[in-house]
Amino acid sequence: MPPQQRGGRGRGGGGDRGGAPGGRGGGPPGGGDRGGYRGGRGGGDRGGPPGGRGGPPGGGDRGGYRGRGGDRGGGRGGDRGRGGGGGRGGGGSGFAPRYEPVHAPQYRADPTPAAGVTAPTIAPGVKTVGVKRPAARGTAGTALTVTTNNFKITLPEATFHHYDGLFSDIKTDKSMPVKWNQELIRVLQETVAPTVFTPRAVYDGRKNLFASRRLPLAGGDGNSQTFEISLEPARPGGRPPKTYKIALKHVATINPVLLQRYQAGQQSIDNDVLTAVTAVNVVVRMDPVSQYPFNTRSFFTDKEVLPIGGGIELWRGYFQSVRPGLASMLINIDISTGAMYSPGPMIGVCQQILHNNSPNSLVPGQGLSDRDRLKLQRFLSSVRFVTTHKEKNGKV
Repeated sequence: MPPQQRGGRGRGGGGDRGGAPGGRGGGPPGGGDRGGYRGGRGGGDRGGPPGGRGGPPGGGDRGGYRGRGGDRGGGRGGDRGRGGGGGRGGGGSGFAPRYEPVHAPQYRADPTPAAGVTAPTIAPGVKTVGVKRPAARGTAGTALTVTTNNFKITLPEATFHHYDGLFSDIKTDKSMPVKWNQELIRVLQETVAPTVFTPRAVYDGRKNLFASRRLPLAGGDGNSQTFEISLEPARPGGRPPKTYKIALKHVATINPVLLQRYQAGQQSIDNDVLTAVTAVNVVVRMDPVSQYPFNTRSFFTDKEVLPIGGGIELWRGYFQSVRPGLASMLINIDISTGAMYSPGPMIGVCQQILHNNSPNSLVPGQGLSDRDRLKLQRFLSSVRFVTTHKEKNGKV
């Protein structure tokens, strides 16, 4: 084979970078610049004889290690040289390693178990409970006096009776919101069945009702009864009022001694102790939530109010929670804040929402755009308004 020239990129003649000998990987000797390691950029036209993409001498197994001569068989017809001799297989046997996938052996457990080890088991019927509180206090370190927002309370020795309550609309059988349930219980105790609920029971607004005596219920051997309640009086000749259903069922008797034993380290915490703590929380919470707006743990008063614009104002609230202490029950009290709708005439409230006090701000086609109308619609969708009517003499 004639010696290679560093001619143009003429794609003809004997290929370099891949000629017959292959790069870095043997085969019969042949001409080629640097043995095909990177080759020259010899002349030729991408495939003179023995040319093509795979002519003789062939037979290489991926050619040189990275010689790009034998590698890929002379490299796409001489790799980057695009020369002749050898396609994807030409040029020497080479010594390139094969990278075959290696599979990890499958895990097999030891067939011989550890000697003297027995798996722990729990006997059926055993109820797992919490750990008892330590009876003794710590003595190490330096004693400090800490002021906290907790107040000691004492509990009556009377037994609590726990009732499960189910509240629903008779027609739809849908559950009712907490505030609605509170109102239903108030009407039930004060109007529908005052003799049954004397003294009054306390209710958490969901399912738990607690009474200081066993209620004389009419069904289930005195353990259950279903009441039907309407919040509106019937009107002669009008549509019958909406009726709701309250189903009560006695589920447990709670002895406050459990809390005393738990505080003294003589009783582990269990469902009975947790239910007793819940009962005390409901008792403490019942009176304020029946008078003021509330959420899960706080109630709010209008004694401290801060208007922030946009039809919203902030009310000061109070958080309260009863918890077991080391020697007594404690009530934790903290302050909170609630966002409320600003009260007032509807026109004034709407102007606050839109931040526009113009007299025409609520007139469609003049000051009230479609965007503002949708804003008012979303904001006022669940707000209660009271309508007033003036008589001819001007009295409301």
